[in-house]
Amino acid sequence: KTCRMDGLLLQPDKPLTTLDNFSPFLQKVAHDSAYVLGTFSGPSEEDIYGYYLVAHHLNELNSNWHISVNDLWPPFHISFKGKLNMVAVREHHSPECISNEQARRCGVNIIQLKKGDNEILVPLPVANDPFDTKLYTITPFCLNGWGLLGELTKYVSLSTKRFNSVSCCDDENADCVVRFRVGGTKNEIVKVAAVNAFSGRLIVKTIKLRNNDREMYFISTDPTFD
Repeated sequence: KTCRMDGLLLQPDKPLTTLDNFSPFLQKVAHDSAYVLGTFSGPSEEDIYGYYLVAHHLNELNSNWHISVNDLWPPFHISFKGKLNMVAVREHHSPECISNEQARRCGVNIIQLKKGDNEILVPLPVANDPFDTKLYTITPFCLNGWGLLGELTKYVSLSTKRFNSVSCCDDENADCVVRFRVGGTKNEIVKVAAVNAFSGRLIVKTIKLRNNDREMYFISTDPTFD
């Protein structure tokens, strides 16, 4: 859940910090043990692969709360510039994602951002279980309608320790969905998932790494191509 086969920790690219908008809310309607934290994966604030949000001790809330676009840092319009105005939100403790199934069956919710920064991404109702921790991943979509969900068996599914680069495919290869460089140990098995924003279709590609360097791979809509 946390490491590559060689033991390298798959971590995000900044420490988890409390969401700015949650701090004043916490003072009014929650106890100190409740918290909502955020971080991200990506080589820079202008090139983010995905955001991660952790919510814990929601039983301590006195009223429901939610996470919206303006809770994300760096700002969504900077980090996902040149992408569709849509995001995929996945709750980590969901069933396994399987190729050609609908994304919603494995906890992936596709949201069109009609309200800009005020769009609600994740509702956070008051919980009953004090140990019910929620982990959400928020990822963008390329202009071709596809988005990389990453390695869904890991808590940090798009860590730059696994994915050195991620890019959208251009029009010269209509079957190509998204390109990425994968790092790990030779012969390590890595399952990488992508989802279509309009149909909700999933593609899960199983990759056996050929060497220890970061090699380029891509996900294709053609099931016969590897």
